[in-house]
Amino acid sequence: MFNSIKKREHNIALLLIGIFTLSLAGTLIKLSHAGVYGIAFYRLFIAAVVIFMVTPRTILEQMGKIKRAEFLWMCLGGIVFSLHFLTWIYGLKTVSVFEGMVVVATNPIYTTIGAYFFFKEKPRGAFIPAFILAFIGTVFTFIEGVSRLQGDMTGMSLMFISTLLFSAYVLTGKKVRQKHDSNVYIVMLYFLASMVCLGFILVLGEPLISYTPRNYLFFVILALVPTVIGHGSLNHCVGHFRASTISMLTLLEPVVGSFAAYIALGERIGAFSLVGFIMICAGIGLLFKAELLGMAKRFLGK
Repeated sequence: MFNSIKKREHNIALLLIGIFTLSLAGTLIKLSHAGVYGIAFYRLFIAAVVIFMVTPRTILEQMGKIKRAEFLWMCLGGIVFSLHFLTWIYGLKTVSVFEGMVVVATNPIYTTIGAYFFFKEKPRGAFIPAFILAFIGTVFTFIEGVSRLQGDMTGMSLMFISTLLFSAYVLTGKKVRQKHDSNVYIVMLYFLASMVCLGFILVLGEPLISYTPRNYLFFVILALVPTVIGHGSLNHCVGHFRASTISMLTLLEPVVGSFAAYIALGERIGAFSLVGFIMICAGIGLLFKAELLGMAKRFLGK
């Protein structure tokens, strides 16, 4: 029993580490001062190489078992994931870390809608009021960001598009992720997504190698901390916790991320964004009410 408790504590620690390290991504991107496509390419490519080097033989063996249809779904996932990264990084060039993370935190709502249309998964009974709360919360955050940017809607619009693309990435991954080891899927996804970003670099003429040592340092940190450690920890925890539990706990990201942004960049949280975040938390909490009650009971030992 002690071993099982230790194992559960280990998984909880990994989950919290994953959320914490992912929360640092926005601040690290702003501190890097590099171009959008360069950040996205190096972050994804370095992460793919690092994960591949952990178990290269196993990953190569699994790659040989990937069917053509599955590979096409992976390609689609790579394209969608790269576009999610690019719109997210572009948006962060103007909006605050908190505003960006709050908008992206609504992704479980749009993932639920997509799952209904593409996989016929019936939404929970509380979906409509949850969606209304989350949507109004997004509007409040949107108003805050646009007002701060003196009417420029570009940054907040890109964040909203990034959120939809993240939900699309989750849905495309649903087709192949259950049939292959998670490391194989992640390596393929990151590599394919990095190649899409490389294509943008070559077509648009953005620098590929003429970066400062400081830029390369941030590329490596972004690849290792929020990508390998952050996403890697959450991918491990998917096998030990309900996906809805992880979705709920990722609402901590805007809190941790905004604190990091305040320390490193001096960013402050606006009143409308804070109200919006509370409404989004309420909406997603309503959607996963049963899971929340279960978590509370387990925590209290009842």
